[in-house]
Amino acid sequence: MSDFPEADCEPGLTHPRAVYDLFGLKSAEQELARAFDQGRMHHAWMIAGPKGIGKATLAYRLARRALGADKTGPGLQTEPNDRVCRQIEAQSNPDFLVLRRSYNDKTKKLRGEISVDDARKVSGFFSHSASGDHWRVCLVDSADDMNVNSANALLKTLEEPPQKGLLILIVHAPGRLLPTIRSRCRTLTLRTPDVTSTADWLRSSHRIEQEQAQQAAELANGSPGFALSLLENDLIELQPLLD
Repeated sequence: MSDFPEADCEPGLTHPRAVYDLFGLKSAEQELARAFDQGRMHHAWMIAGPKGIGKATLAYRLARRALGADKTGPGLQTEPNDRVCRQIEAQSNPDFLVLRRSYNDKTKKLRGEISVDDARKVSGFFSHSASGDHWRVCLVDSADDMNVNSANALLKTLEEPPQKGLLILIVHAPGRLLPTIRSRCRTLTLRTPDVTSTADWLRSSHRIEQEQAQQAAELANGSPGFALSLLENDLIELQPLLD
């Protein structure tokens, strides 16, 4: 676990790099798995959809397989004890780069945007070959946090895609991205599960009582990550104040 706040993790929740269960996104995972298994991987994927529906969880599943983790089940499933998975959790895999809002040591806060200096690291990262016979992977979480300068810096990599280089962009609002970035990515649009399904998932996978699960799912409009965040941070009691 990081000693600093992480822009790509909601308070109180497990970071997506350590989450191995995927809910409600089976068809999207199957599309990614088919492309990977059949050698038809596009060099850049844009995983788009509302916040809290599992975009990062899906992205990490793809990253683990691309970096060489052994497949242990349907889709992109791997096991936590796999060497590659352990490296990703420890943030020590040399072929994996995460681009996100960084922590500012001076202000002791997360930066409001992904800086252009951080975005420029992507080009240098992809200038090297992978350490094994696998991909080098850069995950951007989220691309919505880029400003014009950092977006243009990332665009240079998209314009000249590296051999065996995979760029995964997590996007909450695709319309905010530069059209030149969107046009160079293969888009996978995810949908929010229905409230009933999310409530059932909260009960079965997280042992949440029925009433609380239903209440959280309704308040989150079916978004599983948002619902779980409400529960983990004891925010359900604030519902009357939000009505």
